Amino acid sequence: AALDIFNQIRAFDIWPGSWCHYQGKILKITKSEALDGQNQKEVGRVEEVGKDYFCVSCGVGILKILEVQPEGKSKMDARSFLRGYDLKKGDFLK
Repeated sequence: AALDIFNQIRAFDIWPGSWCHYQGKILKITKSEALDGQNQKEVGRVEEVGKDYFCVSCGVGILKILEVQPEGKSKMDARSFLRGYDLKKGDFLK
């Protein structure tokens, strides 16, 4: 559920971190918000891409991603990440 993942991201911020895979590389998620919802969509599917955030389906609820750290890169806000990567609605984070 989105709330569980949100709490995991906060709890494991420094170490070991919370991460997924995007384009075959690790994407560490460092700041997010849990949004209510009873959706039963595919887990990991990008549901929305805004100017400074993107939303991912968590089975129950949506996780709004605000800050990430791509593998081998520095921590960055979602706006900077979206300028450098071609993330779009329908993509999957695994």
